[in-house]
Amino acid sequence: MRVLHVWDQGINYLLMRELEKMGVSCRMVASTQFDPFGMIDPKWKRDYSGSKLRLLWAINKESLRADVIHVHSIDKVVPQLAAFGNRVVLHYHGTDIRDRWGEREKYWRHANRILVSTRNLLEGAPSRAEFLPNPIDVDLFKPGDAPRVEAALHFNYGAVDHAEKLAKDHGLRLVVREKGVPYHELPAVMNGYTHYVDVKRDSSLRLLIWRPDDTGSMIGLQALACGLTALTLGGDRVGLPPMHHPHLVAKKLHLIYRELVE
Repeated sequence: MRVLHVWDQGINYLLMRELEKMGVSCRMVASTQFDPFGMIDPKWKRDYSGSKLRLLWAINKESLRADVIHVHSIDKVVPQLAAFGNRVVLHYHGTDIRDRWGEREKYWRHANRILVSTRNLLEGAPSRAEFLPNPIDVDLFKPGDAPRVEAALHFNYGAVDHAEKLAKDHGLRLVVREKGVPYHELPAVMNGYTHYVDVKRDSSLRLLIWRPDDTGSMIGLQALACGLTALTLGGDRVGLPPMHHPHLVAKKLHLIYRELVE
């Protein structure tokens, strides 16, 4: 089976790595400007930085060799891909669809399958939309051996006011870091603390409230994998839920691909 991933949302390299272990041949159309820390293996990536027209040309070219096309976020390309008979999986990850299902229907209705990365994105979604957990790189994000400071780490996603209150309520000192820490350096930073405050606002400045059956943001999940306790507006969380293991996520995705091809 050959799968083309279109665009990158920071999880593609994990999915492709695990899918290839299952015999799936993966390629990706992306742009280096959205992979600043080199997370994507060059053997998968076809870099088409530049104009939108060039990107569309690249997607159409690469799609000729794919059994399934997995589109991340940029749903505008879906109608054209579907019109040429391609099997399309459309994967939403956050602000690309939150509170926008009606607005984006003209695009998502052409997809064969629709996936969302957190359960709170299912609000207002069509009944056929499915939740696919975010995979966490457990080989990279894992507890370290160095002593931890009894304090709460927080990356600033526009909700420091809520983070301060949560830390205070738990009797913890809050340590605020700005975004931009290189991906491979995150575990070392996280492992210096006992807690992580997982509150954030999205790009539209909406405060994200996780559902009880959601496990938090991507960076919050990474903190859980490193052994930190995550403090959220919905309660404290300890331990990375198994459903976020890359192999299990890829296994579920592989089944979705097979159902489309067979």
